[in-house]
Amino acid sequence: MILVVSLIARLSCDLDCKFRADSVYSHKQAVDCIRSVKLDVENLEQDRVINILDEIVQNDVFLDIIQSPQGSYETQTDVKEELSKLRDKKYETAEAFYSDVGTIFTDLKNPHSLFTKPCQANFTFALPFGIQATVDETTDPISIIITLTDLPTQYAKITDHYLTALKGKDYRNCVVTGVFPNEQGEYQDAYQGIREWANTHVYRSRIESSRFNAAIRSDFAIRRVATMQIPEEKILLKVKNTDTGVEENIELPFLSVVQGDFDKMDDICPIYVPPEESHPKTDPMSFSSISSARRRSTKDLELPRPQVTNTTTSNSKVAVILDSKYIKAYQTDVKVGDATEKAAILRIPDFNPEVEEMEWYLTNLTKSFELFKTNGITRLLVDLRANPGGYVALGLRTLQYMSPNLYPVMGQYDVRYSDLHTALDKQDELTLVNRHEYKSTKHVTEWYKAAVKRKFKNTKGVAFEYNYSKLYSIEICDDERQWEKAYRVLKKGAPITFDQQHLMFLTDGLCSSTCANVLKRADEAYLGRVYHLGGFPGEETTNVDIASAPGGSVLDSEWLFPLVQEYSKEKGFENKPVHFVRNGSLLRWTYEEIYSTNNKTSTIPQEFTLNEPDTVIHLYPNNNDFSLEGYETIMDHISPHLNQCQEWEVKISERCAPDTKNHLLKGHPCSPQGEFDEDNCVSAKCEKGYFNMYEGSDIFHCVPIPVHGEENAPWMLLLPLLIVVAGMVVSVVVSIVYCVVRNSKNLYRKMKTN
Repeated sequence: MILVVSLIARLSCDLDCKFRADSVYSHKQAVDCIRSVKLDVENLEQDRVINILDEIVQNDVFLDIIQSPQGSYETQTDVKEELSKLRDKKYETAEAFYSDVGTIFTDLKNPHSLFTKPCQANFTFALPFGIQATVDETTDPISIIITLTDLPTQYAKITDHYLTALKGKDYRNCVVTGVFPNEQGEYQDAYQGIREWANTHVYRSRIESSRFNAAIRSDFAIRRVATMQIPEEKILLKVKNTDTGVEENIELPFLSVVQGDFDKMDDICPIYVPPEESHPKTDPMSFSSISSARRRSTKDLELPRPQVTNTTTSNSKVAVILDSKYIKAYQTDVKVGDATEKAAILRIPDFNPEVEEMEWYLTNLTKSFELFKTNGITRLLVDLRANPGGYVALGLRTLQYMSPNLYPVMGQYDVRYSDLHTALDKQDELTLVNRHEYKSTKHVTEWYKAAVKRKFKNTKGVAFEYNYSKLYSIEICDDERQWEKAYRVLKKGAPITFDQQHLMFLTDGLCSSTCANVLKRADEAYLGRVYHLGGFPGEETTNVDIASAPGGSVLDSEWLFPLVQEYSKEKGFENKPVHFVRNGSLLRWTYEEIYSTNNKTSTIPQEFTLNEPDTVIHLYPNNNDFSLEGYETIMDHISPHLNQCQEWEVKISERCAPDTKNHLLKGHPCSPQGEFDEDNCVSAKCEKGYFNMYEGSDIFHCVPIPVHGEENAPWMLLLPLLIVVAGMVVSVVVSIVYCVVRNSKNLYRKMKTN
């Protein structure tokens, strides 16, 4: 026994765990090093981590509803019960334990509730080639073809290493006809096999079509094992050479790259050691720290993107009119029936600019709309594909900039009761934004303390209740206070706007987090048509959602632990965790859940509502889909749909007299044939400055849009009192002046008489 232990220890010492960011490593070397890290039994690592997770998940607003979710959400999970099951398991390595922890959260299919695993957080595994999907319309039924292709640019060194150092064969452009052979050597159809794999292993969305898109864009070929599972050493495929027609069975290895330079595994995931001297007392978390926590929450949502250099070529009908880091704008001619119109494409990669570059984002956004106006653009396509989110206010204010009459801009939220939330509320750490009821504009002061009991069912179907805060809306976000002057531009509206017939949104279902809030808000307010790239031929819009992970506000343990440490001596913060056992661990959760303001879905959190697109186009992610040629292909596919209206559309017309008394505009409805009924007039929308109290229904009750924002700042709440006081001061001054003047006149008369 002693000999075996000594041998294992010696083998562990013989491992070469020196990694450099510019190198490529074998699967075996990377995995052996990751699995060489043992659990710290002496410090009770397993139990302590489970205790910390059990404490923090109490703050997740979805903890109850996911036990028996509503709508199209597929997963039923009792997270606390799953964590408790890990207590009885015996683990030797950190990788085995943390992989099981990670699986609990990835199985939720919600990237807002996610655990980043230490020790392997810096490793990424990838095949030598990526994959892409195309539709073969010559078959009946229509089929999807999977082809091997280039990896995104940042992983090109893996392909180079495979072809040069390993002398591998180049299979790019070969068609994958089979995957995942069984014991008898029978291969599964490539499309069906990858689709099933994505349903099990891709966590980025609860929607099947979005998971498939994520698998095609990156997740099948590129495994970020900070959150995903370590892949097998190689994958078996059946491929066909498109030139020769020859089919062969091949093996492709997973190779590894590392983020950063490390000499040993202890450099990657050391046990946390508290400093000998306590940290100096820091200021409580400010607005900016909350913002950065929410902004950071997008980092694991982001998919690898191809690095495209956009240059206008003689072969492309699409021209670049603005190219910046955060905003890209293009222009092209598009056929609408027999006519040709000028269309623009606005590409927004994310709503997550660096703090010092916020004004750069806003400058380029406003500049693009000025160009649209100058160039005579009549249609606008807003491309939100693979947008991972960012600042909530920036995303929704950007939408408001495009549609200035949008109200409410943001939805309604609530928060789950927990011991930690109660303690934070006592320290005013949960009141960093203005909260109000959007219809009445009444300021919500007791939003947390006034408990609302909500009913749920657990995974066994047993009913239970739990306390949540009141519903509230938000009109000033924490990050808005940082950039108040800059945001003011967005609230004024763009120099050119587009109605619902001429404003379009493009998605692949992977518009996530803040982006999902933006797109779902646009969809519910009927601001424009939504085109979805992806889906499954023959299944149309079945289980297709325009966005993923709308969630609400997201926080993580990096934000929480310093705050708990700050208030460690205050009531409610005693014995709360201030750090995970091992560096590199991170838990993210949804702090607030957002509800729609659309009357049809206002009782269900957006996370569990299905917003189907207006049109599904069977184009799938590839390395060229953000290039000029890619946009040309997309516009060619959208063009045939532009002359057909959607059933919810109403075309404002001068032939339909407005209802001025009720502040209501009227127009022609869309007929079942996809054409506007010019002989019929119906209610369309509220006139400028008014909003419909019953959004999403056939009932229109237009009321003035309240002037939210600065008046909800603390000093504005005192405005009525200040006005009264000012009035009294003016009255006193006037009285004094009057008395002085009157006395002066009397004195003058007396002097004159004398």
